[in-house]
Amino acid sequence: MFARNARQAIGTMLTRLFPGPFRATGTMFAAFLGVSLLTRVGLALFNGEAVEFLPWRMAGWLAIGTLYDIAAGVFLLLPFALLAWLWPARRARRALGVSNVVLAAVALAVLAFSSASEFVFWNEFSSRFNFIAVDYLIYTREVIGNIRESYR
Repeated sequence: MFARNARQAIGTMLTRLFPGPFRATGTMFAAFLGVSLLTRVGLALFNGEAVEFLPWRMAGWLAIGTLYDIAAGVFLLLPFALLAWLWPARRARRALGVSNVVLAAVALAVLAFSSASEFVFWNEFSSRFNFIAVDYLIYTREVIGNIRESYR
């Protein structure tokens, strides 16, 4: 009963915030927030510190994380919003739906890969993605070359 009412409330809110052709934008925003929340809670569980699950601590890191995710989610929404906004009104809505499904599949694959990568990254560095550590992962050859050069 509660799950059905919650689903209806979320559906109503998404319909009001993202009307008509922008519905896919709202759906992807909700999916992004859900995946981000699951990743955040999963990393906290993976860390294994019980003190992080005290109600006053948990409310803090979930609230700050949700604000960050809302800001980051705006960038995920841009392709969907631009597609809905620039799609000609006289064109078939079915083609817009197919385009949204293809774009959503790519976005969800990137989200799943990113979430899985964060768990591997957390296991190695005990932190979430950050620019310095990610640069070390991306530019491995340059980093190894700099390390070798510094020990000569």
